[in-house]
Amino acid sequence: MTIHSAKNREFDGVIVLWPYKTGGSSEQKRRLLYTAVTRAKRWCQILVQGKELRAQPPFVADKT
Repeated sequence: MTIHSAKNREFDGVIVLWPYKTGGSSEQKRRLLYTAVTRAKRWCQILVQGKELRAQPPFVADKT
C-alpha cells in the first residue's frame, strides 16, 4: 500500500521502502516520511535504496 493510501490508518508494524528517486522538496519528503512512520503503533523499519540517501533529506536536516 502507498503512504498516501495509509493516511488515517494504523498498523502494529510498518515497513517503509524509501525509493532511490523521490520527487518533491526536502519539506515534502520530510512530511511523507513522517506520515509513513506515524502509521506504526509498535514498530517501524525503514529500508533505503542507496546508502548515500541517508545523508540527505528527509533523513538529515536541510543545510539551508
